[in-house]
Amino acid sequence: MHQALVRQANEGRMRVSITISHARLYDADNAVGAIKPVLDALRKAGYIHDDSETWLELLPVRQERSAATAPAATIEIERAA
Repeated sequence: MHQALVRQANEGRMRVSITISHARLYDADNAVGAIKPVLDALRKAGYIHDDSETWLELLPVRQERSAATAPAATIEIERAA
């Protein structure tokens, strides 16, 4: 799976959806800021070629409340249409 995603990222634009789960919801600008390290990690791992709009279709950040003590993120990656 990893190699297939990396190959797709090198061939074209990727669509990424991120859901943040935590105890308290962020306002919109903080939610976007919270995912910047995630996007950087996806780029370094090769799952996205670059975080520019040329290579990345970033869907709006979703948030959900969680009773868990540590925040978590769910990341979905696929080839953009």
